[in-house]
Amino acid sequence: MLPPDALGVPVDDPARPLTCTGGLAFAGGPGNDYVTHAIANVVGALRDDPGGHALTAGIGWYATTHSMGLYGTSPPAGGFRRFDTQVAVDATPQRTVGEGYEGPATIETYTVSHDRAGAREIAFVAARTPESRRTWTSTRDDDLMLALETEELLGAPVRVKDGEVRC
Repeated sequence: MLPPDALGVPVDDPARPLTCTGGLAFAGGPGNDYVTHAIANVVGALRDDPGGHALTAGIGWYATTHSMGLYGTSPPAGGFRRFDTQVAVDATPQRTVGEGYEGPATIETYTVSHDRAGAREIAFVAARTPESRRTWTSTRDDDLMLALETEELLGAPVRVKDGEVRC
């Protein structure tokens, strides 16, 4: 759901489906190859829609690599252009990491990982310290993992101790 949020694209517009591959996690391909399945489906759809356009978006395993492709049934008027955005990316502010941090923090984001049977296994939490550093922590506390799944805890205060997050 990262690309639609970033682009402001509605996820529930029946006139413009969000995905051409069903939104499956991997669709049989390795993590960084999933977008190949999207491109193949987009090509098929465009062949049936002369004058149409389609956008593909993909991310790598941990949302650290991004790709986008804009496809159409005719060449662009100005020809193909490649944009190198690395300079702009490098200029964005970066948060420093608070390694070994212990103390109060605020949840920035989190995810709960499940085992193959669907049971909660571990939650990973990125939290901001009072000095605006980022610290990475985790928890195996089932009550806390349940709260992370059922409540909106972004911005919630927590404590980090011994590498674990606690409410």
